[in-house]
Amino acid sequence: MGLPRDGAGPHEAQGGRFKPQSILALAFAAVLAGRRSPAAIARWAEKIEENKDLLRPFGIERDEAPCHAAFHYVFKGMKVKALDRALSRCGTGGQHSFHNR
Repeated sequence: MGLPRDGAGPHEAQGGRFKPQSILALAFAAVLAGRRSPAAIARWAEKIEENKDLLRPFGIERDEAPCHAAFHYVFKGMKVKALDRALSRCGTGGQHSFHNR
């Protein structure tokens, strides 16, 4: 889906905090809640962090949400076209492209 399957990322090499899949799931939820920038997404995640149980469904076992930099690194490392193809096939039967908007 455009993300490393093993969860490796810049933070993983430094002691690892969050899997890219968890960060991406949080980002999708934040976008659905109206957030559009990585900074806004991170602020939204910090707000839900107040109730630790809300982080668990995203695969986050820590008591803190990812910071702005964590979202940045995941977005930067994504293979956008591969993710676009996967989302297009999954959500709309391949009739729509998010990347070309």
